[in-house]
Amino acid sequence: MGWRAWSRRGGAIASASRGGCFGPQEERARHGGGGTGALRHIASAYLQSDQLLGGVCGGRKAVAFAISLTREGNHLDGAAVLAASIDAACETSEFLCDLVAFLHDEIGLGTENLLRRLGFRVMRPGLPLSLDEIEDPVTRGRIAKGGCCGLAELMKLFAYTLTEYHRVVHLDTDTIVLQPLDALLDAEESLLYTADINMGSSYTPVMPVQGGFLVVRPDPEVFQDLVQIVKRTSFYPSKGWGGSMIGLFWGGVNVQGILPYYYERRAPAGVLYRSVDRSVYNNMVDRPSCQAVDISQVRSAHFTNCQKPWECLYPHPKQPLCSRLAERWFEMRTLAESALELPHKEACPTGFRSEYTPITLLAPKSSEEPHGP
Repeated sequence: MGWRAWSRRGGAIASASRGGCFGPQEERARHGGGGTGALRHIASAYLQSDQLLGGVCGGRKAVAFAISLTREGNHLDGAAVLAASIDAACETSEFLCDLVAFLHDEIGLGTENLLRRLGFRVMRPGLPLSLDEIEDPVTRGRIAKGGCCGLAELMKLFAYTLTEYHRVVHLDTDTIVLQPLDALLDAEESLLYTADINMGSSYTPVMPVQGGFLVVRPDPEVFQDLVQIVKRTSFYPSKGWGGSMIGLFWGGVNVQGILPYYYERRAPAGVLYRSVDRSVYNNMVDRPSCQAVDISQVRSAHFTNCQKPWECLYPHPKQPLCSRLAERWFEMRTLAESALELPHKEACPTGFRSEYTPITLLAPKSSEEPHGP
């Protein structure tokens, strides 16, 4: 497969079908510039909001694939491979695809710079609210300690604010996109998601929303509604959000529980959400139906049950699909190295359980200044 996806950030689509939809950094990329250390193939090429009308640019609908980084860590290789997989999938998509990264204020400038080189439009929106704004002290304390990253996990909700895009697909950095997601990108629902059956319980009337895969129809009013729930609605340890019994599962005090509570109990008429087939989208290889599906049917996958590729635990002794997905991840890693014009390095040089070798470029230096807008 050719590597048109990243290089087309440097010209093919920009000149042929995106017109004046890109920011000035992409213009530098098209002419071989892009600032100190930038690579012309993958300098950020984000869409300019003033060229988008209702999420449409040059007659084509524009969608954003977004990530949120809440702390420094070993997620940069994941972000690089995810970006590569998105671009490869978007080669045959009917939609224009863009990359967006929401960064917590604690993320250093070195990481920001690297994400820009990977083609991400970097945004630092802060947090949707502060802990002090949460009225109920029990809820405040639980959110501060809940889920993967406390209050910072709510940064995923900023996906609803990106009204310059037709839809926003928010993904975790341990996911991979294998095929276009076009079948979801014109749906009328406010949110499409996969249910996190493993985290559900018999005490709750609805399953958790799996926070690693959210297909959002941008709407600032929904964003504000969600923030107001966190501010003013109590989460009861034995009764969930607002006494509804929704949220009595891991992460239920955060995104995984807030979203189903909103759509089930608080959303205005016509503002709906819908779960999609978890063997096809966000496949975690965690249930028989997800394990039995052929990889050709999987459109996106999430390395949870399969473990992270950078832990070098492959081939998986029990789940062949985990091994197949890991193979695809490592293939995309090699393509990312090529697009970055870096020499190839074996990710797991001594095989199973070896120490992972990061992509060379992805060793951030906090002293670096960000380039571009």
